[in-house]
Amino acid sequence: MALDAAPAVIAGIVGTVCTLLAFASWRALVRTGNRGIYWVMAAFTLLALKSFVKAFTLGTSGETETTELLFSLADLGAVGLFAWPLLRNVGVPR
Repeated sequence: MALDAAPAVIAGIVGTVCTLLAFASWRALVRTGNRGIYWVMAAFTLLALKSFVKAFTLGTSGETETTELLFSLADLGAVGLFAWPLLRNVGVPR
């Protein structure tokens, strides 16, 4: 494997791990019925899609400033999806 291909391969591995985590989240959702897990599953799905697109981009044309911005926005969206179940009830008395 050439050193130039390493970032694309690593991004593909990250995408695969995120896909496995999204599947595990779905299984936890089915098993527990906790609807808050939808947000976690969506975050891992978004990260998986981003990583596969990034691997393809790195393997073909390379990243541009625009694609790097889009990848960073996808990361921000995933962080928001992870945080939403925790933050949606802040300040709401139970």
